[in-house]
Amino acid sequence: MFDSVLFARDKWLKPDGMLFPNRSIIYMAGIEDEQYKSQKIGFWDDVYGVDMSSIKKWALFEPLVDVVDTELINTEACPIFDVDLKTVTKDELDFASEYEIRVTRDDKMHAIVAWFDVYFSHSLMPVKLSTSKYLKYL
Repeated sequence: MFDSVLFARDKWLKPDGMLFPNRSIIYMAGIEDEQYKSQKIGFWDDVYGVDMSSIKKWALFEPLVDVVDTELINTEACPIFDVDLKTVTKDELDFASEYEIRVTRDDKMHAIVAWFDVYFSHSLMPVKLSTSKYLKYL
């Protein structure tokens, strides 16, 4: 998604122009969700009577896009990448980030979830659009 924003910025934005949105932050947190894990990973143990458990290791590498119930979150949110969209380069988008996820309850962690916020900081009324797990899903 960033690539298309940077392409448009570099092609059409004047040096003194304003970019909307102008900032994005990516966050991560841990979740406990035994039921979801069983449905998506344990499923391979018995696929309509066929043992396909050898596929489980590959299923663990497949990212999933889904809605997360906030009750499942068992860590604090951790920002991992803060991007100034007006100045970031394409090379800087290939990033590594050290982070620490602070556990908030004694529980298992079955997955790490990620989301992002984008900011329109320079508008008359600053706005934040979010894919956060803490906002109500519509």
